[in-house]
Amino acid sequence: MADRDRSGDIVWAVIAAALFGIPTLIIGSVTTGWADATDWMLEHHVVVPATAHPIVALPGAEGAGIDWPRIAIAAGALLVLTLTIRIVSGLVAAATSRRGFVERPGRRRRLDAG
Repeated sequence: MADRDRSGDIVWAVIAAALFGIPTLIIGSVTTGWADATDWMLEHHVVVPATAHPIVALPGAEGAGIDWPRIAIAAGALLVLTLTIRIVSGLVAAATSRRGFVERPGRRRRLDAG
């Protein structure tokens, strides 16, 4: 009976380690890498330093952030990405319908197949 209680304790210890240990490791590695990423972004002028008074400050970046020109570039890039996805999906849908395929949930079949 004591072995069975001990194995239950081990299971709970593993569950506790998974619930608390793994997120702690992930958060620790992200915060360590975030400082390096912020330094790289400042060095390559992806973000502006705190002395330039950014519009949106990045968390944990000591005041560094993005200004209006960078916000406009990001919005433009998002718009181009959205339009590209819409155009490609439309082309795929048109090509599929021209080949005589009918879309069914989970499968495709030819119109002329009995």
